[in-house]
Amino acid sequence: MCKKEQLNNRKEFLNTIKKYLKTKGVKADKIYINQHKQEKDKLLLKIAINLNFDNLMNFHKNINIHYSKRKSDKLTKTLNQLKEIKLQRFNKLINTINKLTQRN
Repeated sequence: MCKKEQLNNRKEFLNTIKKYLKTKGVKADKIYINQHKQEKDKLLLKIAINLNFDNLMNFHKNINIHYSKRKSDKLTKTLNQLKEIKLQRFNKLINTINKLTQRN
C-alpha cells in the first residue's frame, strides 16, 4: 500500500521482487494497481504469480513464507488439491489409452 506520489518507487521495488522470483524459477506476470477501498488516497499494489502447478511448486520449494503461517498452510493445501487433480487426470488418461489399445 502506498500514496500516489510513492507509486514509481513501489513499482520499482515490485519489479525487483519479480526479478528475484525469476531467479528462483517462479514466474510473476503483472503488477496490479488498485485504489484502496477505505483509504481513497492510497493505492494497493500486487504481483500476480502464475498459478500453474509447476510454478506454484517452485514458489513453495524456493520461497520461504515466514510472515504468515496461514498463507503457507493455504499454499500447501492448494498444492495438495492440485496434485490430486493432476493424478486423477493422469489416471483417467491412462485408462482411456488402455481401453483404446486394449491393454491392462
